[in-house]
Amino acid sequence: MTLLLLAMATLDPQLEEYAAVATGRFSSVAQHRRDARYDEVEARVVRIWPDREDGLWLYQEQAIVNRPGMTRLQALATPYFQFVARIVPLKRGSFRRDNFRLLANRPFKRMNSRGPDTIKLPVFRPFRCRHTSNLNVDS
Repeated sequence: MTLLLLAMATLDPQLEEYAAVATGRFSSVAQHRRDARYDEVEARVVRIWPDREDGLWLYQEQAIVNRPGMTRLQALATPYFQFVARIVPLKRGSFRRDNFRLLANRPFKRMNSRGPDTIKLPVFRPFRCRHTSNLNVDS
């Protein structure tokens, strides 16, 4: 346990707070039950690379879990998008989120069907990602 804590980079307290709210499992099942025009979507966001000092890094994937002809687990194993995101503080109460879409679903597939809220990702390789957007957030 001590070794893990020593390996983790010290982040801005605001980024730690952001990580606490932005990570976890998220679902649109309630929305789908109210209005069937919306799919049942499940997203999972996990923190990755805690030892990096260039921001907070997150991995996110989303899957439509009520896809026709598929079980829920099959749908989770084939997410319709996967992102790596880097969040960096700008000024007090402001952040920038850089999103990188994975070019191939194969490398990190099936995070949702494994169960735990952690995932081991290989070294970040920009050629496997495409920078898609920046988003500035003010609190």
